[in-house]
Amino acid sequence: MSTKEERKRLIKILKMSGLRKGEFIKKLDILHQSLNLYLNGENDFQVITRKLSKLGISIDWLYTGLGNPTFQPDVFENHFGVLNVHDEDKQKLRIIEWILKHYKSISEFETERSICDGELKSVLFGDEVIVHTHLVKLDNAGVNIKWTIDGRGSMYNNKKNGKKLSKGLK
Repeated sequence: MSTKEERKRLIKILKMSGLRKGEFIKKLDILHQSLNLYLNGENDFQVITRKLSKLGISIDWLYTGLGNPTFQPDVFENHFGVLNVHDEDKQKLRIIEWILKHYKSISEFETERSICDGELKSVLFGDEVIVHTHLVKLDNAGVNIKWTIDGRGSMYNNKKNGKKLSKGLK
């Protein structure tokens, strides 16, 4: 059986997909009743986690809430057709904006988050792709990774750090 938190994360995945329930069910290749049983905590998550994993969802995140919901954003995008226009330069600008809103510098953020000096800065100002470990550290700091990608919604995730930072700004 699933926990309340796992069910909440499944609902978040449904919302992230941008699909209606019926369309989501078709993508997962499950019955409508099955999804309801998962959402009500009456079905074991093992079957659905395998299906979600094939669609790019992080099973670690589903069970623990740690890290990013999508471990393979490109696989997730291909299956759900969302975030098709992912402008990495705009994502980097949003990350820089977020960091500078909460820290004196990117270097200060790197120090606090145990990132090698200048490593994140070179990624943000260079042609390199943002690596998963940096996204995890940003997520743990309170950044809403989806916001960095598309600029929609809150710039803060629902974690304690994000809530603390957003309250501190008011």
